[in-house]
Amino acid sequence: IEKKEKKELTEEEKQALKEAKEQRQREREGSGKGLLKDNEEYQAKKKARKEEKRRLEEEARRLAEEARETVVETQQGKHIKKNKKVNKNKDDPETTGPAGLGGPETTPALLPTTPAVMRAGCHAGQVQGPGGCEECPVNTYSLAGALNCEPCPRGMVSSPGSTSPDACTFAPCSAGYFMTESGCQQCGENSYSGAGASSCEPCPEGLVSAAGSSSIADCQAGPELPVCDCWTEACGYCTDPSCSVGFDLSSSSVGLSVRSKLNLQDINKVLLFDESGQLVGELQWNLRAISLEGCVRCRTPLKLRKSRIRRGATPWSISLDGGVFKVKIDGEVLYQNKLKGECKEMYCKVRRIAFSGMSCDNTFSFLPSAMEISEEYGNKCGCS
Repeated sequence: IEKKEKKELTEEEKQALKEAKEQRQREREGSGKGLLKDNEEYQAKKKARKEEKRRLEEEARRLAEEARETVVETQQGKHIKKNKKVNKNKDDPETTGPAGLGGPETTPALLPTTPAVMRAGCHAGQVQGPGGCEECPVNTYSLAGALNCEPCPRGMVSSPGSTSPDACTFAPCSAGYFMTESGCQQCGENSYSGAGASSCEPCPEGLVSAAGSSSIADCQAGPELPVCDCWTEACGYCTDPSCSVGFDLSSSSVGLSVRSKLNLQDINKVLLFDESGQLVGELQWNLRAISLEGCVRCRTPLKLRKSRIRRGATPWSISLDGGVFKVKIDGEVLYQNKLKGECKEMYCKVRRIAFSGMSCDNTFSFLPSAMEISEEYGNKCGCS
């Protein structure tokens, strides 16, 4: 019965339903037209932007061409002026004559400086000159089409006709210096270099040199001085700086070379002080053991015991360079221990050394370029 009622619509209802359908159709068509209209506006704006970009590019090219033509016209004006002067001399009977005397044969021809040629510009490494494209001189460079040669940065050089700033390099270093990324740097102490070196060569073991040394001949052996026992009343029991040696042991690659008679009983002792004179620690050694106070204690290695000179003094070279405790004999490392943490921090502060409990028969190698001693050194401890 309900279905039958739905099918039997009145004429008014049918007309209302028809009008509703037509209204929805008109709304859908109107919405589609709106989207189409928005899309057309977007395309129009996009096209306008492209045209504006193309106009700006053309304007930039036009300005560049006008600048180049201005340079060309200036150069042409100079040649025309010069040519007029020559033609004036040609009409003057006093200046006419055979070639070489002002005659027609000596009149210079104008250069082919048409705008079409000039707009092409010069290749990289060249710039426009009175006679055409000319090569950039030494220590300069230019890119393609450049109007001027650019100088290399200060301290750098380049060959003629260089085409980019990458062609600028540092000049070869003189003897005593070596090349780095930032230029020439002086060789440090105990090293040397010849002219044009890219690195410094170390002096042979046991030899020293001043900073900036230029040859191996500058590497010299330091004089042997007697050790001064600072544990005396005259030295204030190792508190008097005049009884010590100024030496940055923590940064010396050569280290402290001490010659002493080694045995199992006598102990070699070196006191290590910081820059303010405060005691950092003690270094002790003999044939029985090696000790760096608070950080290293071990039995003397067999190689060190076997290397001792039985009837004389044995030279031990001791260093703390870079926080690595090393003992060398004749350049060979026979013991090493890499300090860490507080030990490395503590012993990297060593700036003075003093000998304690050692006789004047023991000596050390004095390094003039790295060590400092007072005039009183040796007198107060009886080792003059």
